[in-house]
Amino acid sequence: MKTPWHQDKPYFLVDDGEMAVAWVPVDVVHKEVSAMGYVRGSHLWGKSFKPSDFKTESGTFPEVGGIDHSDLEQLDLDRLPQAKIVYFDAEPGDVIVHHWATLHCSTGNTSSDRIRRAASVRFACDGCRYLPRRSPPEPFRNTIDIAPGAKLESSERWTQAWP
Repeated sequence: MKTPWHQDKPYFLVDDGEMAVAWVPVDVVHKEVSAMGYVRGSHLWGKSFKPSDFKTESGTFPEVGGIDHSDLEQLDLDRLPQAKIVYFDAEPGDVIVHHWATLHCSTGNTSSDRIRRAASVRFACDGCRYLPRRSPPEPFRNTIDIAPGAKLESSERWTQAWP
C-alpha cells in the first residue's frame, strides 16, 4: 500500500521544538518496493498540513471527537515541486532520518513476492514541551498525565534516550 504525502508534525502532541524521525527498514526497499520519498527543504517552509487519513491520496483525518484542523493547511499535491522530490533505496539496518515537518511518502509495494516492514522512532530535542494540539488523531491524547507546556522528559510517557 502506498503511503500518501504527509508530514509527521500534526500527529504529535509536541510544541514547535525540533523533532527527528528515524525510519529503519527491515526489508530491502527501492522505488518499486516501498521506498521513502521526500520533498527536499519542505521542513523549512514553515507550514503544517492537515494530517492524512492514510486511506486516500488527498484525504485528511476526520475532524471528530474534538479534533480540529482549522489552523492547518490542505496539502495541494499539484503544487509539490517535482524537482525537489527524492527517493531513497535502503537495506535492513540502514537508517533514514528526517525532520518532523518534512513532507514524505512511500511508493507502495507493487511486488507480488516481497514484503516491506520497517520501524520508526521519533526523537524530540531537549526543551520540547507537551502541547495538547487539536489536530492529531492520537487516541490517548486525553489521558496524558503531563501539564501543557511541561518538558517531555518530566513524564514517564516519553523516555529520555540521551541526557
